Amino acid sequence: MKEELIDKVKELRDEFNIMEKTKIRPYVYRRFYFTNFIYQNRHQLGLNTLQEVANVVGYRSHDNVIYAVKQHEALMEDSVYMMFASSVSDRLRQIIPDSVEMKELKTLEEKVMACDNYWEMVRLQTIIKSMNPKKWNLSKGK
Repeated sequence: MKEELIDKVKELRDEFNIMEKTKIRPYVYRRFYFTNFIYQNRHQLGLNTLQEVANVVGYRSHDNVIYAVKQHEALMEDSVYMMFASSVSDRLRQIIPDSVEMKELKTLEEKVMACDNYWEMVRLQTIIKSMNPKKWNLSKGK
């Protein structure tokens, strides 16, 4: 059972390109969230050490897990971070339904409805435009 969960988590890691060697914000933020989620729910997956968590996530060392968890904690109040993390969060919660609860992520609709003025809408529009994968130019060799 736990091996099946780990396999599903690894498939999700590959689907979202979590370990893409890039510093582009969406990838980095998803990597931090993904790592923290696996770390927080390591016991449901049967992972006992940081190195086992690192192996599932795709890191070479447990140091990267510690760094990602600290970055996640530092970025929890950042709405851009939470927006990028929400797509990964939904899928992870499907795989591990009895996961440790973390801060609730707002949907795009909730963010739009929460805007009090024009400038908040403009900021949200800028964030959404920055999420467009066609603008990221992720092709290799450039």
